[in-house]
Amino acid sequence: MNWFIYAIFGMLAFSAMLIIFKQLSIMGLKPALILVFVFGFGMLLYLAHLIITKSPLNVNINVIILLGIAAFLSYIGNFFYVAAIDLAPNPGFAIAIVGFQAVLVTIASVFLFASEFSLVNVVGVVLALIGIILIGL
Repeated sequence: MNWFIYAIFGMLAFSAMLIIFKQLSIMGLKPALILVFVFGFGMLLYLAHLIITKSPLNVNINVIILLGIAAFLSYIGNFFYVAAIDLAPNPGFAIAIVGFQAVLVTIASVFLFASEFSLVNVVGVVLALIGIILIGL
């Protein structure tokens, strides 16, 4: 499968997960509790995946440092993400604003990884920014 198909599957799974997050919030669960269970179950699934696929666990100190930073950012980002879904009048509003991360990653990738960035991409970024502004009104 190519990256686009993987992205579609990921989008569908995350969409369902976020709807479940909103339902759990309506049922009275706090964002931190939701995330403890989701990441706890997720850790078990990833561990099983590593065991089943016999993936090597070779990591050095630089990798561990980057993983630690990523985990911290994941904690912050996911906590505020789920809290925003809980508080937003429509969970799609919060999801759309957080989705602007795609634009930030796209722009950062140009500088960090020499990724492509065409005029069409610039137009997409501008339209995404306009959408975020409209959602926030």
